Amino acid sequence: FRVQREGGNVCVHVVKVPALCRERIDRFGKPIKSALLTSIGKHAARNAFLARLLKRLHDEGRVVLAMADRLDCLASVRQLLLDMRVPDEAIGVLKGAVPEKARAQELAKRLVLCSYGLAEEGISKDEADTVVFATPRTRVEQTIGRAQRDCQGKRATQVYDVCDANEAFK
Repeated sequence: FRVQREGGNVCVHVVKVPALCRERIDRFGKPIKSALLTSIGKHAARNAFLARLLKRLHDEGRVVLAMADRLDCLASVRQLLLDMRVPDEAIGVLKGAVPEKARAQELAKRLVLCSYGLAEEGISKDEADTVVFATPRTRVEQTIGRAQRDCQGKRATQVYDVCDANEAFK
């Protein structure tokens, strides 16, 4: 589907993946989402899928901001990208409190991996034309807006929402 916002369109690709991790249930019969997000972030086959998607986007010349809930997921995907011969100088990683100079260096790279928390507090990467939600997220408006900022020579904005089939995320 498409999302329209003043200043342009966003093409949203919903990428469905099977329920790869078993849901744990709390004493009230509700899924424990935090435990499920941790399991998803550590799932090797799922992370390999994400790495292949990010490599394809990188090879297409896209400027990507990829976000996940868990740093383990980002570290695994980064290593898989390196194993796929994506150059280290093309992969930026933002996590925790990063000094301004180091943050600028990481943001200058074409493929930036970061946590949702950091992305929501204010990352400025105007040239980003692609956003990848690597783990399930419900509030995405502000994050999509990061890829809708004006920048000369920027391509049409694309969003990849990787949706897990677990009941907890429906």
